[in-house]
Amino acid sequence: NPEKSSKKRKLHPASSLQNYFQRHQADIICLQEHKIQKQQLSNRSEPCQASNVPGYESFWSCCVHESFKGLNGVVTYAPSGTVLAADPAPLGSTELDNQGRCLMTDHGAFVVFNVYAPNAGGHPLSFKMKFLRALQQAMRRQREKNKAVILLGDLNISHKAGDIHWKHRFVHVPDILREVRAATAEQQTLPRWKHQLAQHWSEIKNVMETQEIIETKTMNSLTNEKYDKFRLMVTKGERRIHLGKNESDPAFCRYPYNFSADTYLDEETNERIPCQEEDSVRVEVLAELMNKVAGVPWDEELQREIAFSHATEPRLSPARAWLTELSNDGTV
Repeated sequence: NPEKSSKKRKLHPASSLQNYFQRHQADIICLQEHKIQKQQLSNRSEPCQASNVPGYESFWSCCVHESFKGLNGVVTYAPSGTVLAADPAPLGSTELDNQGRCLMTDHGAFVVFNVYAPNAGGHPLSFKMKFLRALQQAMRRQREKNKAVILLGDLNISHKAGDIHWKHRFVHVPDILREVRAATAEQQTLPRWKHQLAQHWSEIKNVMETQEIIETKTMNSLTNEKYDKFRLMVTKGERRIHLGKNESDPAFCRYPYNFSADTYLDEETNERIPCQEEDSVRVEVLAELMNKVAGVPWDEELQREIAFSHATEPRLSPARAWLTELSNDGTV
């Protein structure tokens, strides 16, 4: 009925957010990866009028880094009048704060750190650890002011095995190769996938030596802005094989396919800290390589079986050690 529909109350553009907040009866709502640029907030062109939710104030930290515009970003919502102050750059470093990864709000007796920590996929681990150390110092400064500190958000840390998606768990290939050699010598039977991996691993490693980065372009469907992206490619004979997905930084493309043992430089101690074992490969990456390079498809059922029976969280993880340190000093 057109007449009836014309009388319907026009909803506020932010009503979906308002309803979501009220449905969860949350006093403070922290979101990560809003991907809204500062200029969109300035001219009120952000999606759903997300900065103007009735009954709530919003506090934003946006990415202003030239290479990552349209990415990252954290926002904290609270009922109007309940936040005393907000700091979108609490880490005290332009290098760290301009990516829109941390926002501190002061609620009187306590402060909230809303965090989207760098993942290890592309950012040098030294950058991630620098971010985490700066965050730790910022929280300590607030505790010295007798403020209770709440840390929440996406820390990109696999603290326990259950914290990591099964596709991202690691298969330690040298362990499998040793198992296959021992079973062959003793004429023991092993699952077929282990023999397939042992048969093709050298071939895969050789093909991975041909890595190169190619440039691509993508478009943000909300803003129609175009971005330069990158993709990893390898060559096998006459075949050009694309691996992974489009990324904003070439280092992001290479990271999942780096199987070398690695260390990072701890800027506090100036020591090289082990952070990656040789030939430890994510389940989804290993399956992609078996399919695209070796021509041996592993279906999802097999990948799940491998993930839950033979894959683990990274056995070397400075970030996990950092989180344990926070627990030990009473921060969390």
